[in-house]
Amino acid sequence: MQWLRACAVIVAATAELGAAPRSATRPDEFFLHPEALCKALEQYGIRTGPWAPIGGARTHAKSPFECEYSGAPDAGPGAANSHTTVFRVSGDYAERADIISLAVTIGDPSEWAPAQQQFLRLVSGLFHALGKPEPAGLIRAIDARRYYLRRLPYGVLWFNFIAPMEPSKRRTFWLRLSQGSVPVNH
Repeated sequence: MQWLRACAVIVAATAELGAAPRSATRPDEFFLHPEALCKALEQYGIRTGPWAPIGGARTHAKSPFECEYSGAPDAGPGAANSHTTVFRVSGDYAERADIISLAVTIGDPSEWAPAQQQFLRLVSGLFHALGKPEPAGLIRAIDARRYYLRRLPYGVLWFNFIAPMEPSKRRTFWLRLSQGSVPVNH
């Protein structure tokens, strides 16, 4: 009797899955819109170039693509800013991005705290633009300047605070979200 009940549950669940419409939105769908990803941080002054072949290559089929911003978006008139921001979206094909990178590099130790706050604001803005919550523990890792690695349903996320041994050298807050190597069920 229990066997028949178990079979009925399996048949009902299978029928329900078969009847359910395929989701129009996959967890990694944002990677399929690289132009939108390039604009993800515009409200923070991060304006990339267009999604285009790297190096201006003419043959799209064999060239990886990217858009990139490198600069100091928050440096207004008279503002001191000893850190730079790099935001890059890249991919092997014109139709999709594979990697989203964000880095804030600091030269002057007195700028570490403001740069960290800017990095946190950009990370929050990025996840908001992706339509995803910030992964558990990421903000704590950034606050503590501790390494973070997490496999998410839509990609693999890394964070690191890169600090050379010499105290006077530059430091970098670095985040990377990679779509590659994450299986997608169709």
